[in-house]
Amino acid sequence: MKSLFFFVFSILLFYSVQAQTIKSVMETTWKGGSKARTELTESGYFICIEKLYDIQYNEDYDTFTGYSRTEFTLDNETYVSVMKISGTYNSSDFSVVISSDYSVRKDELPGGLYWIDTTIYLTLYSDEEHEGYYILSGKSSNMSYSDELYEVSDYPY
Repeated sequence: MKSLFFFVFSILLFYSVQAQTIKSVMETTWKGGSKARTELTESGYFICIEKLYDIQYNEDYDTFTGYSRTEFTLDNETYVSVMKISGTYNSSDFSVVISSDYSVRKDELPGGLYWIDTTIYLTLYSDEEHEGYYILSGKSSNMSYSDELYEVSDYPY
């Protein structure tokens, strides 16, 4: 009986150590992309590479800070913006809201284009194709069409 108790206790301890907290999920590097409409490209879209990184999560308030990197190519030139961000997580509906705090780096854009500071509204989902990983999916405040999207994953592609 004593050995059965230690076996069950060991199994429970193993699974409790393996369980992910929202802090451990959020404090990973998130990579993905965004797609927004434009009349400036042949495809009709700006396709950007997106990255959220150096996230520090505060479990007491369900808030976080970190950095957001956006990269896109136009006319064979690559442009990058890095922003200091802050955000909130709501466990009742798995929503994440990310706001831009200030610019760390903004490449000068051609032809009168400019970077837009935006708020990003996302939902946290389990990645069905990669067990134990997650997806943040949604839109930024300047996206209004159904075919526009912001999506990042913590899966290490």
